[in-house]
Amino acid sequence: MKAPTLHQIDGVMCVAINEPILSRQNLSLLLEIFEKLADQKPLRPLVLHSNHPRIFLAGAHLKEIAALDSESCVPYARFGRLLITTLEKHPSPTVAAVHGACAGGGLDLVLAFDSVVFNENASFAHPGVRRGLVTGWGGASSLPSAISRPSARRAFTEGSTISAQALSDCSFISIPSGVALITTAITEARRLGTLNPEKIMLWRALKNGRFIDRFRSSMVLNE
Repeated sequence: MKAPTLHQIDGVMCVAINEPILSRQNLSLLLEIFEKLADQKPLRPLVLHSNHPRIFLAGAHLKEIAALDSESCVPYARFGRLLITTLEKHPSPTVAAVHGACAGGGLDLVLAFDSVVFNENASFAHPGVRRGLVTGWGGASSLPSAISRPSARRAFTEGSTISAQALSDCSFISIPSGVALITTAITEARRLGTLNPEKIMLWRALKNGRFIDRFRSSMVLNE
């Protein structure tokens, strides 16, 4: 597989996904990168983006899921959650730059970011119900926190794409056609990096406590 790559742009550490599926190997590689960046001095904001032309990040590898049994499924779920909780605790601001499909475990991961910048080609969904699957990586609790219980219920029970309207009251930033996605995400990461770190910690507490909306985000994430 093509491993994720790391590069720096304007003082921001950018992680590029080159294989847009969360296989065990990709989980391990991303975890290694996130842990490395958390220990880096000086700390720098983090941006995650994808080099795939149509997919930002899909969920878990279906062949790996099919091979799970009653003994292996719990460690597998814990490993996915470890990646997400590591990102949630990252010591500097984090931004996802999303184009193309972001689904399943990929959406679980994106919900852990402080801010999500996306363009008109992005789509968000939890389609596991179509295959008889329910996420074990925390999305069942983080998605209702991000959008609303009714919208999350529809996403999980119907597998439908989450509407832009449902995303409008959380930390998702839609950019118009023609605006450079990664450049915008880097600008947002740099801006968050200028905030008092306590504001970022407060924002994460509000997200985890299911108290996020556009008003609260504007109060916390802006000077």
